[in-house]
This record gives sequence, C-alpha cells and structure tokens, in this order.
Amino acid sequence: MKSILLKFQKIYFPLLLSQLILIVAYSTFHGLVLSLHLKNSLLEFFLPIIIAGLISWFVCRPRFRLLKFNEKTTDFFTLFSWPILAIPLMISQIYIENKTAIITEIKTVSNINLNKTTELYSIQNAFADKENYRMWSERKVSGRNQEKLIITSYFICPLIDSINHLTSNFKNNQVWIGQSFSKAFSNRVFENQEKQNNDINNFIISTQKLYKEHQFQTIYLRNLITDDDFNSYFFILKSRRPEIKKQDVLILKEEKTTVKNKSVDNITWFFRTFIGGNLIWLVFIAFAGIDKKELTKFNKKQNEPFFGKKNVQNLVWLQTFWGTSILISTNLFVYIIMYFSDLNFNNSNELLRWGAANDRLIMNGEWWRLATSIFVHGGLIHLIYNMVILAFMGCLIESILGAKKYLILYLSCGISASLVTLFFKSNFVEVGASGAIFGLCGIYYGLTLIHYIERNFFIGLISIFVLLNILFSFKSGVSMSAHLGGLISGFIIAIIYFPFEKYLISKR
Repeated sequence: MKSILLKFQKIYFPLLLSQLILIVAYSTFHGLVLSLHLKNSLLEFFLPIIIAGLISWFVCRPRFRLLKFNEKTTDFFTLFSWPILAIPLMISQIYIENKTAIITEIKTVSNINLNKTTELYSIQNAFADKENYRMWSERKVSGRNQEKLIITSYFICPLIDSINHLTSNFKNNQVWIGQSFSKAFSNRVFENQEKQNNDINNFIISTQKLYKEHQFQTIYLRNLITDDDFNSYFFILKSRRPEIKKQDVLILKEEKTTVKNKSVDNITWFFRTFIGGNLIWLVFIAFAGIDKKELTKFNKKQNEPFFGKKNVQNLVWLQTFWGTSILISTNLFVYIIMYFSDLNFNNSNELLRWGAANDRLIMNGEWWRLATSIFVHGGLIHLIYNMVILAFMGCLIESILGAKKYLILYLSCGISASLVTLFFKSNFVEVGASGAIFGLCGIYYGLTLIHYIERNFFIGLISIFVLLNILFSFKSGVSMSAHLGGLISGFIIAIIYFPFEKYLISKR
C-alpha cells in the first residue's frame, strides 16, 4: 500500500497535474492570440506537438526512471507519453476554436464589413456567380516517402447579392466563395507515365463538371483567413490582380456541420483520449516497482535549483555536437520563416522561390539550388521525419569526425545527391535533407569498410533504415534518386578521402 501511494505521489499525480496545467495554460494563450488570425495548423497542431514533446522529456521521463525498468522501456513510455499529452491538447484547442467562434448573421453580401471580419458567416440572400469562376490545380506529394501524388483543383467565384449583380471581371469583387476537389495518384517511378498523365488530366477536367453541378449553400460559411488553403485560393486572385492584398478580400467556404455539433464531438473525443491516456499511465505505473536508488537521486535532485550545475551539464550535448545542433536549428529556422511568410507548401512555384531544386532551373545556371534545397522542406511531417533521423546520424558521425569535417561532408553529400537527380530529368521540385542524411549513412559504411572505425551494432541499425527506405523509395522516383545518390556519394567520399588523408598525415 505504501508503495502504491509513493508511486501516486511521485509519478502519477505530477503527470496528471502537468497535463492539466498544460491544457489550461495553452488554452489561455490560445484564447489571447485568437484575434491575431494565426494559422489553425500552428495553434492546433504544430505548437501542441512541440510543447507536449518537451513535457514528455523533461517531466515524464525523470519520473518513469523511478520505476524498475531498463533504459529502453523508459524511453519507450516517454515516447508513448508524447501522444497521450498531445492528442487531448490538440482536441481541446479545436474545441476552443469552435466554441469561441463568432457567427455573423447578415441578410446580403453587401452588408459584410471587410474591416471587421469574423470566422463564420450566415448569409440569408447570396448568389454564387459560378459562371465567372477561376480555377487552379496544384500537385503535391504526400506520405513519408512521397509515394502519393495529390492533385487538388481549386475553384473560386464571386459571392454577390443576387443574379442581378453579375459581373464579368474580377476588379470590383471583394467577397468570394471557394470549392476544392482532390484525388490521390500513385507516385511510383515505374508507373506508366503516359497513362498517369492522362488519368490526372481526366480528373482535372472532371472537376470542372463537379464544380458546375455543385450547389453552394450560404447558411454556414467559414472565413478561410486562418486556413492553410487560403493561399491556394488567394493565388488565383493574385494571378489576375497582382496589386491585390489579403486584407482586401474575404474568401469563404461552406462548412458541412455546425459549430455546435463540432463542439459536442470535440468534447466527447477530448474526454475519451484524456481518460484513456491516464488509464494507460495508471496501469503502467501500478504494475511496476520502485527503484529506490533512482528515488534517492530524484529526491536529491529536486532540492537543486533548476539552473544548477548538474542540470546545466545535462545540456552539454549541445556543445559537444554543435555541428548537428547548427544543422537542425537552421532547418527549423528556415521552416518557421517560410511558415510565417504565409507560404503555400503545396505550391511548387513558391517552394522554388525559397530555393527548391529543379533540374531545368539548375541546368539554366541556378546552381546554388543544389545547396539551398537541402534546407527547404515541403511540410511539417517531412521536416520532423528528417530532423529525427539527422539527430541520430548527425551525432553519430560528428562524434567520429568532429564538427568541422562533418559539416563539410554533410553539405558535400547533399549537393552530390542533388546532382544525381539531374540525370533523371524529372522536372520535379525537390526539397529536403534526406539526400544529405543518406550521405551520412554512406560515410559510415565507407568508414567501416576501410577500418577507420570498428564494426558495431550501429551498422545493423543503419542497414535496416537504409534498406527499408530504399524499398519504400521505389514508389517515388525523385526520392529514390536522391537517397541512392546521397548514399553512394557518401560511401565514395569516405573510401577516397580518409585513406588519402591518412597518407598525407603519414608523409608529414
């Protein structure tokens, strides 16, 4: 009984309290910044995942170490606590967004005040000028290995008071209504390209029929200013009216359900995930014993100041692996700047403006894209996946070679991977650090082959990672060329450079 009370006191209650404080504090922050019209994906997805990850590592992990489990089990439940914290937090923010949403009820479109827009509109009398529409189709790859090609057709037309206000130009319209249609296609390198292109073209043509058959309802409309699709619709308007600014227009889209129904669903799923996650914690804690040595260390550490000497020393890896820290920080910094610049990550033209690689542009003299594309990513999932792998491989290679040499070889592998993709002449837009990361794997293979380092269990882990990714990469031609290009270039660099370096040292 005493052991159970101790586990509740030292482990479960602090975890529960941390989760409650996290939800309340972040919800308060969310409520304060609602008027800033920040992107929903930032407030409801991106920030909750980051903060939940930090709580998992700095709060959950030290308490899981008090239980009689080995290091791997502790790390597993620390990682498992991440979604336990993140999912209820994300659902609670969606609930707040829906619960606090203000519905502006108006009779006609002309009653809308663009200087005081709200999130939701209900318009009694409105007419979508479907004949005066503009269309834009976008392509993006999805999946961890870019195995899917998503085609989305965006349609936008003026929203006017009545059919008597029809207009034949875009110059005077301020209120718009949009609709989109999407379909996923295979992105396999060995796909019949002619058939693939025909299928895509047929789908794009069919969306025009779907759009013309669609009956717009204006009883429940959402303002897209905080939606990730806003940039895609605005791009259509910008292409026709270059002088237009985002504050000059209001872009609306139909909602399929009401805020009330959404709020009920959100609160139900919040309690399900919150209670379910806590039950998992309770079961895990109840059946584990207390490690008395770790408990003594923990109690002693609790009495130390947060910025005490030992706590500061726990961050010494930032200094030891400063090369990897710089690379990860640079990638994160570039993504954050891109995000807050309202970049449409689905738009290839916008990615090219930020330094993405493209074989046609590179052959026309823009060789700098070979390097800049290494630090540009096509979305949050793409970034997180690459940074997690970079954190492992980067620290491993940097510990062997040192920061300066590691950074030079990392960039060399990334540029070499980009060069290899030129031979495929795919005309795709290529971004990401995966080519450079596979280059680090190739360097490790090369160092092992020339006996620069001893063979150990890391070679097995890296081999599994490389094999799985190459197998998945056969679904995506661009990804495969970059991965193999980086892997082979890293291997060649290692088996040529390091023996030569050893030879030069022996001659001194």
